[in-house]
Amino acid sequence: MTEKFDYTPEELSKMQKSRVLEDAQMINEGADMTPDGKLIVPSNLQQNIKNRKNREENEIKERQRQEKEDKEDHYIWSSNGYKAHLHLPPESKRVWQHSDVYEKLKSNNLLDRTCGVDDEQVRAWIANPSTYPEELKDKRVFLWKGMKRAEDFYLETKIPFLVWRNDSVVIDWPPEEWSLSLGVNDPSLIKSE
Repeated sequence: MTEKFDYTPEELSKMQKSRVLEDAQMINEGADMTPDGKLIVPSNLQQNIKNRKNREENEIKERQRQEKEDKEDHYIWSSNGYKAHLHLPPESKRVWQHSDVYEKLKSNNLLDRTCGVDDEQVRAWIANPSTYPEELKDKRVFLWKGMKRAEDFYLETKIPFLVWRNDSVVIDWPPEEWSLSLGVNDPSLIKSE
């Protein structure tokens, strides 16, 4: 039984071009060619090519995983029209700079829903710390609406955050010399839709 391939002429042309480029690269890296046009590829070169293809495939998969991760909605607490939104899933190992989080909030249309230091829920927690959620007590909860934007956004912008300290909810600010990075346990307080 003959296998049938349904490729358009454009797809065939692209595949042939890709093969020619791969052959040229192998020759450039040390492969040889017989008089009848067949490639002679040494085993060490074959292994190098295989390793490179594996690396490239892994890089593509990692980029796709990160893109998917970036689009998902993750939160660790939700109540009364508010949620503590995580920018990455809890199992992620990535650390983001505040500028990355800002861009993600903006691109996901969440920036306008973030809370600030004068937000009703924030003031309620400060006034009555016993209502502060257990899930947030070991985290910095960022209040993006309260950010003090500097001329150099990436280095000098400061974002206030809530912390649980001495059985109280406290609004804190990063020190002047601190470049703010956010890990997976650093949610932003946002209003639910």
